[in-house]
Amino acid sequence: MNRKNIYNSTFEISIRVLALLKIIEKEYLSIDELMIYDYLTLNSYDVAGPASLHAPVPNRGVQVFSKKNLIKESISFLLSKELVVINNNENGIFYAINNNGMLLLDYFESDYYKKLLFKIGWVNSEFGMTSRKELDQFVKSNISEWGAEFMAQDNFNNRV
Repeated sequence: MNRKNIYNSTFEISIRVLALLKIIEKEYLSIDELMIYDYLTLNSYDVAGPASLHAPVPNRGVQVFSKKNLIKESISFLLSKELVVINNNENGIFYAINNNGMLLLDYFESDYYKKLLFKIGWVNSEFGMTSRKELDQFVKSNISEWGAEFMAQDNFNNRV
């Protein structure tokens, strides 16, 4: 049997990117912003938010940047399916969901998807209007702590 992995696949990341583009209250998002918002969505407990969507792993802070190629592939996939639009300007390359992408998301209704939307909504309320520079600074200041609890002898703080 030929089984395909869904976890961290282009398809999974594409759905998360579409959901982020739908809910984060910025007109357009860069790939770097998508990487940061994706991390915050999946690991909301790391930033004093609700229980994380995914189980904690050691040194998970590196996930912020390790998925850059997957996010780029996902954006390419979404562009090829005409689910997002691109905006180039003097500040860089940015993406937004279009009507086709919005319509596609209407078909998702699983419990996981509902939890994903809830986490993105929380991230939006806490970080949605944060500038790119402030987001970068926040990540720099905290990345070494995300997943460090696995290094502690008394790990009572590991709640998912």
